[in-house]
Amino acid sequence: MELPGAGPQGVTVTPDARWLFLALSEEDRVALIDLETMSVGRRLETGRGPDGVAWSPLRPELPVAARQEAVRAVIDRMFDGMREADSAKVRSVFVEGARFALVRERDGRETVEFAPVDGWIEAIARSERRWDERLYDVSIEVDGNMASAWTPYTFYLDGQVRHCGVDSIELLRTEGEWKITQLSDTQRTEGCRELPPGARDTP
Repeated sequence: MELPGAGPQGVTVTPDARWLFLALSEEDRVALIDLETMSVGRRLETGRGPDGVAWSPLRPELPVAARQEAVRAVIDRMFDGMREADSAKVRSVFVEGARFALVRERDGRETVEFAPVDGWIEAIARSERRWDERLYDVSIEVDGNMASAWTPYTFYLDGQVRHCGVDSIELLRTEGEWKITQLSDTQRTEGCRELPPGARDTP
């Protein structure tokens, strides 16, 4: 892959060989690179002109950033699978027994309904690539092997806005992999934000 940024200098790799940190001396940043997908995850602000980088368990912000990117990769895989009508890809990110929490307003009353994800995944297989859920302002929190993501979204059917709301996604890291345990969402049909295809954290 082509190295990102200006003035690439020192590098280091996490002990699990999953993430590479690359010092960008002319940008005053360190790039975080996913070695599985060979893509740049995020860029961390540093002091002026970094020319080297080292792994240290005493600097928790670096492993936290890596875990946040790993969580985001799982979320992206789920919605990529939805767009591709690939139910196997979507199912791969859930633990067995994962469920939906559907937060709705009916007849002026707010309701919460729980359902297994199986029916939704089966519907994805029949969706003929007509579904596209686009996210923005994604916020991810990680503590050890537990993570939570909060993200507004706009859902498109055949390229047209159908509804929008917020996804709340709960994940656990088991046997070295992040898996979704619960996906909660709200829905509304007014005030939906228009997003371009492939939008990622659009400001």
